[in-house]
Amino acid sequence: MVGAAVEIVGRRRERDALADAARSLDAGRGSLVLIRGESGVGKTRLLRFLADLATAPQQLFTASARRLEAGMPFRVVAQALGCEPTSDDPELASIAQRLRARDDAGQTVPFDTVPELRAEALDRLVDHVVRCCTVSPVVLVLDDLQWADLDSLAVLDVLTGRLAELPLLIALAHQQAVPDPDVAAALGELGVTGTVLELEGLDTAEVDELVTNVVGAPPAASLRATLDGAGGNPLLLLESLSALDGADALAPAGDAIELASDHPATPPADALLARVRSLGPEVAELMTLAAVMGSTTTIAELAAVSERPITDVIAAVREARAHGVVADEGDHIAFRHELVRSAVDAQLGDAEKSAIAATAARVLVTMDAPPERVAPHLIAAPDGTVADTAARLLAAARRVRSSPRLAISYGERALATCPDDELLRARIVEELATAHCWAGQPEPASHLVRVQLARLGETSPDRTPTAHRDQAPTAAIDADEGPPPQSSPPTHADPADHDASPYAAARRRIPALRRVLARALTLQGHAAEAADALDPLDADVDDPREERHLRIDGAFARLIALDVHGATATVRALGAQTDDPLVVSATAAIESWYATLQGHGPTAVAAGRDAVLAAEGDPLAYRYRPWLVLAQAHFVNDEVEETLTSLARDRELSNEHGAAWGTAVAHSVTAGLHLRTGRWDDTVAQAYEGLRWASDHRTRLGVPWLHAYLAQVALRRGDTEAAAGHLADAEAELAGGARMGLDGVWWTRGLLAEHADDLGGAVEALGGLWDLLIGTGFTARCSLVGPDLVRVTRARGDTERAAEVTDRLEALVATCDTGSARAAALRARGMTTDDVALLDEAVDIYRDVASPVMASWTAGEAALAAARVGDTDDATTRAREVVGEVGTRGATGEADLLVRQLRAHGVRLRRRRRASAPSVGWEALTDTEWSVARLAAEGLTNRDVAERLHMSPRTVESHLTHIFRKVGVTSRVELAVAVSTRLAEEPGLGAGGETTPAG
Repeated sequence: MVGAAVEIVGRRRERDALADAARSLDAGRGSLVLIRGESGVGKTRLLRFLADLATAPQQLFTASARRLEAGMPFRVVAQALGCEPTSDDPELASIAQRLRARDDAGQTVPFDTVPELRAEALDRLVDHVVRCCTVSPVVLVLDDLQWADLDSLAVLDVLTGRLAELPLLIALAHQQAVPDPDVAAALGELGVTGTVLELEGLDTAEVDELVTNVVGAPPAASLRATLDGAGGNPLLLLESLSALDGADALAPAGDAIELASDHPATPPADALLARVRSLGPEVAELMTLAAVMGSTTTIAELAAVSERPITDVIAAVREARAHGVVADEGDHIAFRHELVRSAVDAQLGDAEKSAIAATAARVLVTMDAPPERVAPHLIAAPDGTVADTAARLLAAARRVRSSPRLAISYGERALATCPDDELLRARIVEELATAHCWAGQPEPASHLVRVQLARLGETSPDRTPTAHRDQAPTAAIDADEGPPPQSSPPTHADPADHDASPYAAARRRIPALRRVLARALTLQGHAAEAADALDPLDADVDDPREERHLRIDGAFARLIALDVHGATATVRALGAQTDDPLVVSATAAIESWYATLQGHGPTAVAAGRDAVLAAEGDPLAYRYRPWLVLAQAHFVNDEVEETLTSLARDRELSNEHGAAWGTAVAHSVTAGLHLRTGRWDDTVAQAYEGLRWASDHRTRLGVPWLHAYLAQVALRRGDTEAAAGHLADAEAELAGGARMGLDGVWWTRGLLAEHADDLGGAVEALGGLWDLLIGTGFTARCSLVGPDLVRVTRARGDTERAAEVTDRLEALVATCDTGSARAAALRARGMTTDDVALLDEAVDIYRDVASPVMASWTAGEAALAAARVGDTDDATTRAREVVGEVGTRGATGEADLLVRQLRAHGVRLRRRRRASAPSVGWEALTDTEWSVARLAAEGLTNRDVAERLHMSPRTVESHLTHIFRKVGVTSRVELAVAVSTRLAEEPGLGAGGETTPAG
């Protein structure tokens, strides 16, 4: 009587919403629909309804997230797109290979340790969907997203931001209860961008309709009372009706169906068990074991745990499949619905489940199951019931490094069950603390390591007493598949009392533990402490190469902490002792960085090139990002194109070799380059991209500079309130422990004070920074800060201080012989002597070295010098030219400041306000946006455009969003047509969107 398939009952509003989304897709408009509700309420049926609406030439991609795959990077999206190494699509196959990237030891590379690799995978998956959309409309249907990984949700987040331009319909479903709070938050954010369908239980009329469809008549009062316990849940209703029908408990009552008088009312939840029990005791027992073993298990595993012949298990699974208890999953056993599995699992007590888990764990170990398959059962098993639990959980944590939260759960349980084996404990702490770092939790990571170091005899986290160095084998711990040798070291470590091999072997993990501690401290902004933690002078290191690498790590930590002298001394001593390519490269990189800070551009570039060249001998050297170091050297040497080229190469190699630490620094270099050339929008885009990355990975490296650049753009645009806000953010980063960027913050503080007519505050900030730079020898920034300090001290009448700074700038040209340094010296001398000719010469040099911002500032200072010597006409003419020039860049803040300063010398400009720059239309596009528009119109992907213009794919994405809004298009196809029309109308348009002379 009860049919297997039932039409959707009710849900008219939901079906209409899905149909509307499908019609919008036919019209070329994208949209997102998110369905959520309790298990069994009908989410999957609605997704199938939508999938059935998809017809050729629409492309349909579907997948469901699974509990055991939660946290696997990009899993559900990759599954939907068919992203496998064997895919016929070369791009998908390539992406799949990257997702399975392995390190030199053969271990899967954890994406959280390689943020650039994660960003690359995200961009390539997004680009693949975009390419599919250019062929024909795409319907992407994903179910059970309560088990989704955050990376897949990040892909969806990027795609939802492009729905206005893509023929893409995204339909998602998840249960109300989402175990992972981060996944729940991400799903909530996705819901904001689309239509959310909250599924409740069916109402009384809809329940009657469902019953009528199933049994041929509406329910009478007795049957309705029984079914009320289902709460309108369609799955529970169907299971209840099926169980009642199978028990002959349904009887006609006129035009209705009632519950037979001799049959007791059965709660709907029990109906789920009734289906399983109807299979007979042996099959039901096997299904109970399968339910406890998880959402999915294999026939071979179930046979081994139940100690039954595999032929009997196969027969039982076939019977369960025929009765709709499990689904057809090949050699896997997967329950037809999570409600069924949960109901079967719930009938057992905790003690019974723990016993089954222990048995399953032991059996899976004998079957050589992967550690991550065994781990859930080890966690559920009682303590002491499975041998080597801690060691096996450690192996599992290593295997799931790409999912730090899962690794943390395994590591915490491993630590809780660790026997008296100090070596094993040290290994577990190392793995667990690493997982905490990559999960953005550096505080518990540093605490774990400090405690472990104390157990190993450390008198403090930054000092290791000398210990004995017995040669104990540690290979068993290093291997994922084997448990460690057991030992019984003391819980209180005293190096003088314990010479046993196992304890000495544990102490040899101190360098590795120090590295994890240094990583955690650096992420917290405590680079100086990180450097102390890596100080290997009395560390227990047997391998000379490991000791050298440890010293290199310490030198770089000191460099980040601005202890450049200490870093340089360390690497110089190492460089004299070895020809190790890594050491040679790192030594040259630090020497280059040191020269960069001193402003010795040619020396910095030469050392940077040496670092890059030496890295070719050992790819591990790329983790110290020699190309980023070289980019900074080119920047200080006034070489713009070389800086961009080096940054592009750095981005490529950091992706390949997992060097994540300098990403925000790279963004700050790029943002600084754009600020120098007056490309405000590009500066802002790079700064925000760097801040997003830094926030995601809980790091402060480069962050103060990024905030300072945002403040300076706001200041130049006349938004002093926003500038003050960004400066406050930068100050907060310094207060939190960041060191890199202090010069940018103080410089910005001085400029903001000057714009607020607070000359005293400007002198204090700029003067304090100048004294710091001169005192430390980091004179590269002097060419930026010095002229500003001369200007404000001159304005306050302190000619002696202005002359002193000018003399020092001229002296620095001898060692910092770059165009910027020479221009700065001329600029300062021109202001102190009111020599307009010197200032004009400085303007020319700034233009030669591609620094139009500095050129316009200097031209304004020339107008001030003319005003001070009484040449009002010349001052007025110069000022009007400057105001017009900076106005084209939207630098109204600069113009207003110059006008106020001239007024103090009796020069009053008639403010002929320029018409505000258009906010829409082709004229509203910046040069960069026009370049992006032309390349995108040619059919290049975001990644191709990024490579062509030396930026990241996400920056391209940001530009395209602005372009679409300004030009009024909603897709790349429309953009291509619009660009073609624009070029036909204006054949003289140059690459930057400007009109060029004919011929």
